[in-house]
Amino acid sequence: MTAITQSQESPTFAPSVSVIWLNRALETLWLVTILLVPLAFLGRSYGEGSSIIGSFELPKIALLRTLVGVMAVLWVMEWALQHHSDSGARPRGERTLLQAKTWLPVLAIWLKAQPRRWLLVAALLYLGSTVLSTILSGSFRVSLWGEVPGQDSYSAYTVTAYVLLFGVIATHLRTMPQLLRLFGAITAMGILVAGYAVLQHYGHDFFDLMEPLGAERTSSTMGGPIFAGSVLAMTLPISFLAATLTLSGLASGIKQWWHTGLWTLILAVQMTALIFTLSRGPWFGAVFALAALLVLMLVFLGWRPLARAVVPLAIAGILTSIIILVVAAPEENRATGVTVRPAGSAVAERVIGLTPQLATGGLSGRIGIWQTSWDLITQRPWAGFDSLNLSFLRPIIGYGPELFRYSYLLESPAGRSNLLPSEASHAHNYFIHQTVEAGYLGLLASVGVFVAFFLAGGYQLIRKVDEHFPVHKLVLVGLLAVLAGRLLEQMVGVARVSDLMVTWVLLAVMAAIPIATEQSHAINEPNVPRRSEQRSRRPSRQLQSRTPILEPMLLWRIVAVVVVVAIVGSLIWVKNVNYVRAAFIADNGAEQSRNGDLRGALSSFDQSIDLAPDVSSYYLTREQIYQSYRANNAPSKDETFVGEETGPIAEEIMADRAYSRNVQWVEQRPLFLRAHLTLADSSLELARLKDDSNLQQQAIALYEESLELLPESFELLDYIAGVYLQLGQPSEALPHLEASLAVTKGTENMITALRLQSTAYLAMGQNERSIEIHDQAVSDFPGDADVYFGRGTTYSQLSQHQKAIADYDQAIQLRPDFPDAFFMRGSSYYDLGQHNEALADFKQATLLKPEFSLAFNNRGLANAQLGQLDQAIADFSEAIRFDPGLAIAYNNRGFTFRDLGLLQQAIDDLDTAISLDPQFQMAFYNRALANTLLGRDSAAEQDAQRSVELGFDPNLVAQALDSLKTSRK
Repeated sequence: MTAITQSQESPTFAPSVSVIWLNRALETLWLVTILLVPLAFLGRSYGEGSSIIGSFELPKIALLRTLVGVMAVLWVMEWALQHHSDSGARPRGERTLLQAKTWLPVLAIWLKAQPRRWLLVAALLYLGSTVLSTILSGSFRVSLWGEVPGQDSYSAYTVTAYVLLFGVIATHLRTMPQLLRLFGAITAMGILVAGYAVLQHYGHDFFDLMEPLGAERTSSTMGGPIFAGSVLAMTLPISFLAATLTLSGLASGIKQWWHTGLWTLILAVQMTALIFTLSRGPWFGAVFALAALLVLMLVFLGWRPLARAVVPLAIAGILTSIIILVVAAPEENRATGVTVRPAGSAVAERVIGLTPQLATGGLSGRIGIWQTSWDLITQRPWAGFDSLNLSFLRPIIGYGPELFRYSYLLESPAGRSNLLPSEASHAHNYFIHQTVEAGYLGLLASVGVFVAFFLAGGYQLIRKVDEHFPVHKLVLVGLLAVLAGRLLEQMVGVARVSDLMVTWVLLAVMAAIPIATEQSHAINEPNVPRRSEQRSRRPSRQLQSRTPILEPMLLWRIVAVVVVVAIVGSLIWVKNVNYVRAAFIADNGAEQSRNGDLRGALSSFDQSIDLAPDVSSYYLTREQIYQSYRANNAPSKDETFVGEETGPIAEEIMADRAYSRNVQWVEQRPLFLRAHLTLADSSLELARLKDDSNLQQQAIALYEESLELLPESFELLDYIAGVYLQLGQPSEALPHLEASLAVTKGTENMITALRLQSTAYLAMGQNERSIEIHDQAVSDFPGDADVYFGRGTTYSQLSQHQKAIADYDQAIQLRPDFPDAFFMRGSSYYDLGQHNEALADFKQATLLKPEFSLAFNNRGLANAQLGQLDQAIADFSEAIRFDPGLAIAYNNRGFTFRDLGLLQQAIDDLDTAISLDPQFQMAFYNRALANTLLGRDSAAEQDAQRSVELGFDPNLVAQALDSLKTSRK
């Protein structure tokens, strides 16, 4: 068998005008992609409702996917046109490649013929491993579209975009001018990113992109200093490579010095910006890349090219040092209003601070993340409520792309300071991250891409050193150095869309460089042929007559193009444009919420969810707005809901809509802890309103599932135990509290669990055990006001008010600004009939907590008992103002109006109290009395009957009504 050589491949044809224009369009698109994607951003508020840095990542991902989608369409169109023009008998070598018995040897020969092909195969294998891991993922939706769709870096959709960009450049970069334009685009992007970062450092953040907490570290348009540093760590050595390529073609003279000065400024601004990010990983990556580039230039090109290249780099280094040490930034950064240190001091601290971190093995928490990631890789834990299919394959295929955050929480250790599990969205090591998400297969594929890159470059440099022109060798050593620096930086870094895009572009350049440099010395860059050339290249009439205009294969190719256009167009609109639209609508909803238009805000977030149904933060924000609406708007029977349906807006309707949205959220994100908790809360609320035991059981199951997603969280254990107590199931709460105490033993974090544990035993009738727990807490934490407060509330529940008051006294002594302690002590005084003391404590509680509605309510009760009815009315009104849904305040104001003889006002308040709480027996009783005084005996009888049904003593009710009827006569 003979090797497939160029002579064996299909005959070459002169490209048509359409194909040439498609090539030019593709080049324009990849240059625009390189230049604009890292620079894209939205205003600070737009997109922030989607993720922490949504205003930065959302437009970048959307732009990348959109531009690559257009490239894919053009590429398919080019394939259809070229395939049509080359339609003939398939060459013998190609037919041989498709034969099952011979394809492996032929593939080996094909790979050996061109080392660049190793990289093409490695890229396809990487894509294949991502697709396989996605298909078998623990959460297919998340792995396909991303954890935060439209704002992720590792989902199958985004990885496909990277690989398509790689494929377009690798197959269409054919000439040296194209390569120089590509390097020029990277350099221009680096200048713009770096230039804005420098301006940020000196207080000129025109677009308000910096965060106040990171005032010392510039982030440019990336959303974070690490991400900005990762990009600059590659653009800086690429700019140096471009400078070397440019200066090597110039003769000595004024022109060369002008160019040297220009490149010096270009390098200096990027060096300065990289330092201002204060990101040590990118620092080391850039330094390593530049050092490697200089060494490789010396080895493969000699000292003369090296000497010429070092000049602008050295001058740029000196200029950067002067800027950092001499040109001081304002003490208060105008962009953030935060006082900043001189750049030299900040840089020195970052460098010096690395030594103790290395000594202690901290690396800013990375060691702990790596250890937890190793547990995930080796043990592969999973939530018990969800069956992890193909569990035996998980070490090979991983959890699935974008599932690192969810899986990390399963093994997340408790933090040192607060004992809460830490949360990480990335392993801070590219290969560890890939192993967790894509398994050992993904690790091999990721390593394979870099290995193929370095083997292809090294093979061309070492084995074929004499066959390449100096420009070719210079580009090769530059690419090898840049990717080596990138690899070093990613050992402790976090990859995002901008730097990943640049990485795949450089991989594509390595795949295209052999053809680009060889053809540049053989032919000029293809141009649109002149008319005379077009006429000469037209096929003869005889040839035209042999190819039917509508041959079947041409029809199939047209159908393929149409299908690709439809698919890509749908993806661009649904999975890119809609996410941007949703971000703008969500921002409008947030503004409506801030302005008090809670209904409008709910409607806006409903629209955002409809456009982007898998963005968790929209559901979470909507739930928060809904809770605010419930707290601040008492729904009445004559209201109508501004939304899809109209009619009575009972609280049940609102709760049902919230429940439906949260069900949708869990369906979209079944492994997201917050989704489960929020649905559990809304299920419990709806169960209360509908008196539905099935919904209550569903809520309990969801709480338990939430715990399986974060098993080491004592706060979650305490929260679920509190839910069981709320449901009257104290025995079910105790195991969760014991688990919580096992985590928090010996720390103040155990106080909440002890309080709940005491409450559980109290509810079970084990009063002595309840007090024993509090006594132990007081003994262990004698200086903590909360433990005395907790024991005091237990004494209050046992009606041991004197002991309760003693504990409240101690709590107030330890914490004089403790409004709840004043409130509870006042309540104990009230129960003891000491109304003046109670009134004084309630007043102090409202002074310490001006919106303390229950304190105002009880202050009103104390004033009423002291005969100060007008003041009591004022207090009840304040309670209602701060909490419009507080039914008891309406009831209390209602019976006070009754005592003042304002019977109709009393009826109105009692009506509202009953509408807020249809099971409020005291309100029915008070309304029966008011109706009796008004002579509405029939209505009074109905209210009296309802109060008896809800538990009032029928004899007491009957006597009260008879007494009022007698006095009325």
